[in-house]
Amino acid sequence: MCNGANLAFTREAYLSHSDNLRDEINTGDDIFLLHSLKRDPDSKILWLESQDAVITTESPFTFKSFLKQRSRWISKGKAYSDIYTIILGISTFLAVMVHIGFLIAWIIRPSLIWVLLSVIVLKSIPDFLILLNTTERYGKNELMRWFLPSQLIYPFYVLAVIFYSLIFRNK
Repeated sequence: MCNGANLAFTREAYLSHSDNLRDEINTGDDIFLLHSLKRDPDSKILWLESQDAVITTESPFTFKSFLKQRSRWISKGKAYSDIYTIILGISTFLAVMVHIGFLIAWIIRPSLIWVLLSVIVLKSIPDFLILLNTTERYGKNELMRWFLPSQLIYPFYVLAVIFYSLIFRNK
């Protein structure tokens, strides 16, 4: 994944891949450029790990603006052609649906609590390892105190963004 705020490329790379930017979609030129570069065997994609390259942006001010932003981000998903991004999106969605499904199943049949907890733990292990590595690298270990609450909220956040996107997609 990439973000236009911290994406650098040569003029030549942009010009040779600008046909793949999907101008008909009002968001996502950064990710479509990255996907196009990724398909080009002559292109090189590098990660710059430097405090000097860190970019910060202002967060959405209201919950509605937050949902609008996330809705904009996922709206371009139907135009993706990168198989790894598609698989990641589908896997994330399925993990969320399994999580929600077993939460509902546990409410109906409390004896399924161990299955629900197993699903949560299995989903949380890779997330924990990735986030622990990132917070340690940037000296933000205190953010890990939010890990468990965010894991419990995340499925509902994903569903809220999906529902918001479906309901307000043409507005």
